[in-house]
Amino acid sequence: MTDLNKKNDGGPAFPVHGGAHEDDDPRNHTLGGGMSLRDFFAGQALVSMETWVPSRDDGTYPSDRSEVLALKAAWAYDMADAMLAARSK
Repeated sequence: MTDLNKKNDGGPAFPVHGGAHEDDDPRNHTLGGGMSLRDFFAGQALVSMETWVPSRDDGTYPSDRSEVLALKAAWAYDMADAMLAARSK
């Protein structure tokens, strides 16, 4: 059954062949492992906002550090979703 609410994660960001031995052809093994491409894109987006202070939807700025971090994390995943969407076009 397919989960219709699951976001496209882009698959593995750095896939590796698993379980290959010297006499095995690694192309016959499933790619997997590592973080998802969505997580990788979100991490790259975080780098671009080191000094950025996010505002709330109403234009005010949070003073609570945990709220700032939550807003930055949400923005990073929004950016990652936009990158995955652009990549699929």
